[in-house]
Amino acid sequence: MLISSIDRWTSALLADDGVDMPFMGGNHNVEAKIIAKSSGILAGCAAVDHMLQIWAGSLQISWSHGEGRSISSGDEIATLFGDKDAILSLERTILNILG
Repeated sequence: MLISSIDRWTSALLADDGVDMPFMGGNHNVEAKIIAKSSGILAGCAAVDHMLQIWAGSLQISWSHGEGRSISSGDEIATLFGDKDAILSLERTILNILG
């Protein structure tokens, strides 16, 4: 039940951002870092992981902090590696989930 809720929620977020098809991976890989803009408690990691698995299976994410951990402004939260177009298309949705 929770997974289907995450699916509906992330699909709606992605649709709002103009993403309507999963990414199959491209040929220009990049690395992107997610940096905390302010202090707080990290939440949404599981939803981001699930969304990436469904919508951009070729992207890899490495979390620097775990779910429920305190973070400070400027902390590196995660690193993404994979197709540049997939990262650029999904970044706003990822930040909205975490944010």
